[in-house]
Amino acid sequence: MPKIYPETKVLIIKRLKTRSTADVADTFNVSQRQVQRIKKSFEETGDVFDKPRTGRPRKTTAREDCLLARKSKASPFSTATELHETWSPEVPVSTRTICRIRSRNGLHGRISAQKPPLNKRQLKNVWHLPRTPAC
Repeated sequence: MPKIYPETKVLIIKRLKTRSTADVADTFNVSQRQVQRIKKSFEETGDVFDKPRTGRPRKTTAREDCLLARKSKASPFSTATELHETWSPEVPVSTRTICRIRSRNGLHGRISAQKPPLNKRQLKNVWHLPRTPAC
């Protein structure tokens, strides 16, 4: 379910004073149950802000994520380990965290394909090609 921002919740509460739950739900394109929950939460707490969630706090900020994405775009063939070595003194994160940040930004670490060496037959054909004179 998409997040409903506090500004929208305030508007929902104001509209509920003059309109029905169904009308408000249609106006804001949310379910009636969601409108009822917002109303109940407002009556219990007196505000429309979400309560803090549990869970481990993030190691990096959104700004640091953008910085890492920029570094990764600047050198697209660098590995997560190389980025970790250059970036780790500033922010203590693991290589796996760097991989997750890159994939969240649509950047997947790939190593360019190496061409196989020429075999004897190919080498023989290369030497028989006419050479252009050097200028």
